[in-house]
Amino acid sequence: MSLKKLFYPKTIAIVGASQNLDSIGGQPIKFLKKYNFQGTVMPVNPKYSEIAGLKCYPSVSSITEEIDVVLVSVAASRVLPIVKECVEKKAHFVVIFSSGFAEMGNHQGQQELIDAVAGTGTRILGPNNQGIVNFIDGIPAGFNPLLDAEVIPKGNIGIVAQSSGLGFAAIGFAIQQRLGISHIATVGNQADINIMELIQFMIEDEHTSIITCIVEGLKPSSNLPELAKLAKQKGKSLVFLKLGRTAVGKKASMSHSGSLAGDSDIFEAFCKQAGIISVKDMEDLIDVLIGLQGKKPGGDRVAVVTETGGSGILAADICEDFHIQTPRLTEETINSLNAILPDFASAQNPVDFTAHIFNQEDLFRNCLVEVVKDSNIDVLLFSFGPTRGKLAEKMADDIIEISKELNKSIFISWLTPEQPFFNKLREANVPLYPTPYRCIRALEHIVRQEIPVKAAEKKATADKKHGDAEVLSLTEYQTKKMLGEYGIAVLRGGLATSLEEAVNLGSQIDYPVVLKVMSPQIAHKTDAGLVILGIKNEQELTDNYNTILERAKKSFPTAAIEGVLVEKMVEKPVAEVILGIKYDITFGPVIIFGLGGIFVEVLGDVARRVLPLTREEALAMLASIKAYPLLNGYRGKPQGNLDALVDMILNLSRFAIEQQDNFKEMDINPVFVMPEGQGVICGDALLIPR
Repeated sequence: MSLKKLFYPKTIAIVGASQNLDSIGGQPIKFLKKYNFQGTVMPVNPKYSEIAGLKCYPSVSSITEEIDVVLVSVAASRVLPIVKECVEKKAHFVVIFSSGFAEMGNHQGQQELIDAVAGTGTRILGPNNQGIVNFIDGIPAGFNPLLDAEVIPKGNIGIVAQSSGLGFAAIGFAIQQRLGISHIATVGNQADINIMELIQFMIEDEHTSIITCIVEGLKPSSNLPELAKLAKQKGKSLVFLKLGRTAVGKKASMSHSGSLAGDSDIFEAFCKQAGIISVKDMEDLIDVLIGLQGKKPGGDRVAVVTETGGSGILAADICEDFHIQTPRLTEETINSLNAILPDFASAQNPVDFTAHIFNQEDLFRNCLVEVVKDSNIDVLLFSFGPTRGKLAEKMADDIIEISKELNKSIFISWLTPEQPFFNKLREANVPLYPTPYRCIRALEHIVRQEIPVKAAEKKATADKKHGDAEVLSLTEYQTKKMLGEYGIAVLRGGLATSLEEAVNLGSQIDYPVVLKVMSPQIAHKTDAGLVILGIKNEQELTDNYNTILERAKKSFPTAAIEGVLVEKMVEKPVAEVILGIKYDITFGPVIIFGLGGIFVEVLGDVARRVLPLTREEALAMLASIKAYPLLNGYRGKPQGNLDALVDMILNLSRFAIEQQDNFKEMDINPVFVMPEGQGVICGDALLIPR
């Protein structure tokens, strides 16, 4: 069912309407009149015959007109009969402001609302929300004191907010920055209409090019990957502020809207893959929205331009912090600048005009014309000091004029209090910030957004299903056999059920070897002392075989021992890495990668990606961890076989996708990365069944 009549209604009924126009039941009437709504407003309250000059109806059923939207502002205990009345009246949408449902533990009450509209032509938004506002046509079908603002600019930013308060707060900050809003939709508990439906509406809405999403949790059936692809195809930006990132935040999210916040690390990984901008606070959110008003950067090569050396150096340092390039300008640009600038100025990057611009009025514009031509630059970042007054206004005018013809992005940091001419820059869609940090942080978000969206169109590349065996409680030996069917290299070896078999295996695979006790009841063998490394010959194998079995029986007297795994010991790997699979309630299988030892356990140096992956994404995942140089020939050490590691990641991805109904987590730890041409090998594998 289309949501168009929800955002563009012609008739609005307000149940629980009040003569107090500052109350929740009165504000929609007040604002619909203030915004000069061109449709019909029908207050519903049996206590009154008229409210604010409008005829007041005793009930929804007494209204003779077709109703597009019904706003409900009554106690939770009275909502269900009203919803049923709306269904009988064939109202298209019911927006329930009332709280006291799933967010308060009243799941039955919320389910009754869902059941009441199931299979009908009526949809519910809410409960526990503050409605929707169409700013383009002036239709405030909601309540919030901010709607009383003198001017709320119309524009290209749509807001979908699970938290009504934060959604309207974003509008407040947007007003300060002259950012225009197209729509806001607050969703509350998502009993029926969910966040994804509202996002899709805004992606397809002609007035909206930036969709801002303030969310606490996503439903398990979320189609966000497909929506990210759709937004990219239409040239629109998705910006998410995800709440409930911490344990405390997740708990609060459950009590606020009944939402499961999910794994924030996995959400961040998905956003990176999908080209979604993810921010962590309101300031960051508004700064990104400011940046998206300008021309999108074609890359991350920045020319820092300043009239005060310190501000330029500060900006260059912050660019380095955010991994934004500040390349050398072309020789042609440097020579042109040197011909214009005084000897004590700098034609390097950062370009420093110095305070000489106060003596030579046209110096700024003349230099600007030269810098914008530079082929090594994608973005001009002006990092100004406290320059103000007529000269500063002329500099702003020069930037605005040049920006109209320029095919490059412009970002400005101006270290001075608000100036009268700043609004000219904002109205010209030139991103303006009070500090270099905020400016460059926003630029970094926007530059990284330009990763191509492939998540929604990728398919696993396996031609056939490799493994049909049901995954129950598998030992390392059984798990490795299954992984081998997917082309994942494992250590040479076999399972011995007697000393004689162990000795035979040792002679076949060549020493040194490793012994490991196999039992489905013993997951962490190393911690229990049930792994013996570096066995060099038959005598050492004989001495250790019975020892390791006795140790297992003593530590785990009830465990079923299936035998001892005898495997070839790997010598001189370039590195040991960890590969893991986790199943996320929203995004499905997720792969986790990092170097072993302290890099993962202490430093948390890991990368995550939602499956499936392309080869390019797998390579990017490897390069994203801080310890990547250790795999890539650091300080003269051999380079690891990265192509083989990528092959293993892709094969493991196929395994995870095909077997996702059978298990919930998996670790391959360690994976031995050998020198170039020698492959990679699964050293140990742990599988946790569902």
